[in-house]
Amino acid sequence: MTIHIIVGVPGAGKSFVLGKALEGHEGKYKVLTFGTLMLEMAKEMGLADDRDKLRYLPKEKVDEMRLKIAEKIAAEEKDVILDTHASMKTPQGYAPGLPFEVLEKLKPKTIIIIEGRAEEIMERRKTDQEKGLRNRADFGNEKDIEEWQRINRAFVAAYCAKAGSNLVIILNEQGNADEAAKKLREVLDI
Repeated sequence: MTIHIIVGVPGAGKSFVLGKALEGHEGKYKVLTFGTLMLEMAKEMGLADDRDKLRYLPKEKVDEMRLKIAEKIAAEEKDVILDTHASMKTPQGYAPGLPFEVLEKLKPKTIIIIEGRAEEIMERRKTDQEKGLRNRADFGNEKDIEEWQRINRAFVAAYCAKAGSNLVIILNEQGNADEAAKKLREVLDI
């Protein structure tokens, strides 16, 4: 079983690009979204009822939940693409999205960063909020996005060094999602 991890700041378009990349290849990988798995567990435990509230949970509880989920993912029989975040912006600062204990369980082959231009990400976030999809109003401005993307690169470089994974960066420019999806298909060998 092979695990590929795809990360990006909220609004970078990682889920969208992944969806486009898998068109016509839906059965090749099991796609799991870490945030969704976390929310399901948090709901079962009575800790949160909204994905955006997960980053306000106590670190110890988040760590415990992540390890349990990583164990379940590692037990999958089918190849997996895990959609998640390299880091999370919390009131206490940037927190690793993939602590080393989680990486040890997952043993990813590749960690792929989907990035975008800060102004385009801000526009996507605004559109998502207007459509009622996600509330990302407290995620800052363009300068904050640029910083967060630099932080993600640093986190992912450390993750790859620790896990022996390959690192790939794909730019998702507005109007060029097909090009980003093509590059992702190459990485995923589909």
